[in-house]
Amino acid sequence: MEKSAVFEETYRHYLAELGTIDYLARADLLGVEADGEELIIPLYNRTYSVSSTGINAREGAALNDAVRVILAKYVLTCPDQLPPL
Repeated sequence: MEKSAVFEETYRHYLAELGTIDYLARADLLGVEADGEELIIPLYNRTYSVSSTGINAREGAALNDAVRVILAKYVLTCPDQLPPL
């Protein structure tokens, strides 16, 4: 099956956006861990590393482009801080 150009383009765009924000500072708000320059995000019994250079499965398994887009958007939509109550 051929890879969708839309997912690849969106993924590359989101990586560029991650490079413009302090995504590591959002680890606590996201409920995930930071390890070096990566966020470590569990999803559906797998663990993924997210950084501005790429999104990968920690176990080395093949990664679906849709999962990459979902994880990137998850980090990008997290606010810098919680709104006041």
